Amino acid sequence: FGGTKTSYGDFLEEVKTGKRWYPNNLNDYGFIQKVHINNKTVFIIAGLGPLGTIGAGYFLLKNWNYLFRKVNNCDFGIVFEFDVNKSVQISKEIKITKRKVSL
Repeated sequence: FGGTKTSYGDFLEEVKTGKRWYPNNLNDYGFIQKVHINNKTVFIIAGLGPLGTIGAGYFLLKNWNYLFRKVNNCDFGIVFEFDVNKSVQISKEIKITKRKVSL
């Protein structure tokens, strides 16, 4: 996953497919990405806004064992959609991609 700022605002992008998620007045987006770098596991947690960042971090804190069962030791990326009116309650788990990659 990647992200950037354009004249239209911030967005998340799945680099492989080009799929983009944009924040709006109703939703914010966050993501968790796990990669291995030099034999170390690194988690990247971010959001397009505060709710997306906090929500993704909260999901990892509360559901790390679920993610481990689902992806085991593979690298993965997952995008979440958050309803801005419902705090950190996840509206939708949009995408989980896993791959075995070491950097």
